[in-house]
This record gives sequence, structure tokens and C-alpha cells, in this order.
Amino acid sequence: MSTIDQQPGDTSTPVLGPDQAETGATPGAVATIIGEILGIGEMATDENFFEMGGNSILALMLISRIEQRWAAKLSMINVIQHATPAMLADLIAKNAEP
Repeated sequence: MSTIDQQPGDTSTPVLGPDQAETGATPGAVATIIGEILGIGEMATDENFFEMGGNSILALMLISRIEQRWAAKLSMINVIQHATPAMLADLIAKNAEP
């Protein structure tokens, strides 16, 4: 769903096509996506994805959402080793396709 296709009242993070991928992932934006995936709403940028209820299946969803939004290629080990929104945002910035 692109921003254009988003329905009024839909608060989920829009899914963008490869040509619409945003640059400059921020810890807050990553925290928002993680909060949506975990169903917890707000999440601090220094909270650990797995300690907040994340698991391997949800991590795969997170990887997919990150790739769709920022065109960054991450692996499961990346999420395990960089499990906070702040750490993931830094990693996304390093791995985003130009």
C-alpha cells in the first residue's frame, strides 16, 4: 500500500515500492515499525526487539518492512545483533541501496 493508497484513519506505516523507498531511516521510524509488528504501539529507540516480544517470524516481517521502506538488505543475524531501533537505523543507513 503506498501513501497514496492509504485509507483515512489507517495509521500503519505505508509500504512503498522500490522507486519510492525513503532514505534516512531514523530510530523513531524504525521503532514505529517494530511497535506495529509487535502490536505494542510505542517503543523506545533503545528497547530490544526480542525482549519486547519479538521472535524469528516477526523478525522476518521486520526485515521485509525495512527492505520495502528503505531498500536495505538485512539478514536475520543483523536483526539479532542490532536488536534496538537505534542500532537498526544505523545499520539501515549503511546498507540502503543508493
